[in-house]
Amino acid sequence: MVVVRAADWAAPVRDRARDLLRAGLDARTGVALAPLILRIGRRERGAYGVELLGAMLRRAPRGALSSLFLHPDRTVRRFAYRLAVEESLLSPARLARTAARDDDVIVQELCAEAALVAVREDGSPALVPAAMRAGG
Repeated sequence: MVVVRAADWAAPVRDRARDLLRAGLDARTGVALAPLILRIGRRERGAYGVELLGAMLRRAPRGALSSLFLHPDRTVRRFAYRLAVEESLLSPARLARTAARDDDVIVQELCAEAALVAVREDGSPALVPAAMRAGG
């Protein structure tokens, strides 16, 4: 309920809910609430929860974010991989493997592009074939 109310139209309700969400969001609750936070994040005042989730996951142990890579909800996986790419948390090989194996075209493209950027930066041509097989 706090996640929903953090995007409420009434400022006093929204502000109180945001305080509670900020105080209660940790790695465990963030992973559990990620699908709801991301869904509510599409609302007019829902970006706060998404930003809070991202900030928390950046500070959390890596395992918290890693658990979201396997989430059945594509939106959650996309969010997790975008965050991992932004923070350079995955090796080029892991990115290439994900690009080749994930069933979501958006995740494939995101990881393939990040792997190719890493290849250009690191000079690891062995990753190119796996990354090139990914995507549509």
